[in-house]
Amino acid sequence: MHERSGPVGASTVVLLHGWAATAGHNWKHLLDTLGEQHRVIAPDLPGHGRGPAITEAFRLVDAADHVSAVCEALGVEKATIVGYSMGGAIAQLLWERDRVLVEGLVLCATAMQLSGTFAERSAFKAIDALEPLSRFIPERIRRKVEERLVEQLGDESASVRDTVDHEHSLRAMLRVGKSIGRFDSRSWAKDIDVPTAVVATTLDSTVPVARQLALAAAIPGACTFTVVGDHGVILDAPERIAPRIVEATEVVTRRSRAHQRSLAALVTQIPSPQPAPRRRSTGRVMTSTPQRIDLSFLAERAEREAPVIHRTLELGGPSSGTIAT
Repeated sequence: MHERSGPVGASTVVLLHGWAATAGHNWKHLLDTLGEQHRVIAPDLPGHGRGPAITEAFRLVDAADHVSAVCEALGVEKATIVGYSMGGAIAQLLWERDRVLVEGLVLCATAMQLSGTFAERSAFKAIDALEPLSRFIPERIRRKVEERLVEQLGDESASVRDTVDHEHSLRAMLRVGKSIGRFDSRSWAKDIDVPTAVVATTLDSTVPVARQLALAAAIPGACTFTVVGDHGVILDAPERIAPRIVEATEVVTRRSRAHQRSLAALVTQIPSPQPAPRRRSTGRVMTSTPQRIDLSFLAERAEREAPVIHRTLELGGPSSGTIAT
């Protein structure tokens, strides 16, 4: 896990990387920049790098729960979640599952569904079928696949090596891939109620830009930032996208602080509950000013029905013909 402490009292930003990457690899051009203004936490997600191993039953929601647990362990109560590609899907799930934690979202190169076309669905079905067979792939071929992964990632750092060197890493990637293919937030993305920014990559051949913009349109009040680049622009041309992610993060954190201030002001305007009125032992409510009830009609009725003449009726009140309650 990578962490930057940031200034004293700074807000927290959690960075979630994409599929087949690591936190250090995905966010290497942003860790220090964001760390100048925020506390930054960038964990390796399950099945990636130094993240926890995953089982055959892995679901993308498990990754969201892992991030929530990491934040709790670090004492983070509120955070803006920045997710790239798969990390953006996990960020959405994190809001859906831990709304106390998430105070803002920055969703980059991602969408409400990552397998929308027939070709994409077919590819994920192939991953689904390949995963149980991957255990039988000869070591030599497995190593070639993993080395190709490192080559495509374009980095020889230890963090990337960790992704492909631990036992059953190829199987882990395939398991995660299956869960990505099943992600779908279309039924509830409209309910996201925290400040949100969508950073859309306009030349994206992996997550079409139309789908990214549909995500922005679905979330009430979301703002959109566009970057000219393909899905891998975060690695191939970080100078294009890094400033936009920083800008989007600043916008969201400012809006989050304003939202929190508005809620605090609203709470102060709510009148305090009035203390319960005191009660006599008789059970009658004692008000600040005794209420007097005219009981002279009782006296008149008594005169008509009894030989004893009653001029007034006193029932324990302070004066004739009245009762204090």
